[in-house]
Amino acid sequence: MCRLLLVQAKKTFQPARYLEPFAEACRNSTEYQGHGWGLMQTAATSDRRDHYKSISPIWEDDHTPFGPTNVLLVHARSAFRDEDIVLTNNMPFVSDRWSFAFNGELRGVRVKAKGRTGAARIWNLIQRAHRTSGLSMSEAVTRTVAMLEKRSDYIRAVNILLTDGTRVILHSTFNESSDYFTLHQHAAADGNLIVTSSEPFDLSHAFQATDNISPQWQPVRNRTTLAW
Repeated sequence: MCRLLLVQAKKTFQPARYLEPFAEACRNSTEYQGHGWGLMQTAATSDRRDHYKSISPIWEDDHTPFGPTNVLLVHARSAFRDEDIVLTNNMPFVSDRWSFAFNGELRGVRVKAKGRTGAARIWNLIQRAHRTSGLSMSEAVTRTVAMLEKRSDYIRAVNILLTDGTRVILHSTFNESSDYFTLHQHAAADGNLIVTSSEPFDLSHAFQATDNISPQWQPVRNRTTLAW
């Protein structure tokens, strides 16, 4: 059950401002989050998206080399049963324009899909729904989660963050451990900055005085799909 972070801003920011407190929160999480991590960030001076993956715990890596960005998607991995700890299983997964990160757990899934991990199979199901059914990516996420609910013995949680570097899609569903699986957000009143995380953490040193951010994390309601 991994940890997720997405920061989207109209002004560029230094990723380390968010990576460092997020990494410390991952280190102190109730579940071990040290099976590697990865990020996607937009390049501040072009349409390029940059990616990084490491097999080291996120709190052991140096976060200062990452340059300024407007969108940052981060995934810290807690491998199911401590298995398949290899770099290719680290998220974010990338296909076409979209980058995908997931946390959660499903049991007894009766759906055929390609992928080495459950997260990879869910991502392939979403892409299949998007490409073959003419659905928007947000609609594809909603339809895929609905199908998984019908064809799984049990779902502990399905939390998804998707971005193409401009748009963001969020989905959150959980049936237990709300304190662990609830996503949380900080948002500026003017819409210039939105921070989404599965692990609330201290952002007092990340925000600037001009960010005009809400004073505390706000929980994302269960069984919610958001797109912005």
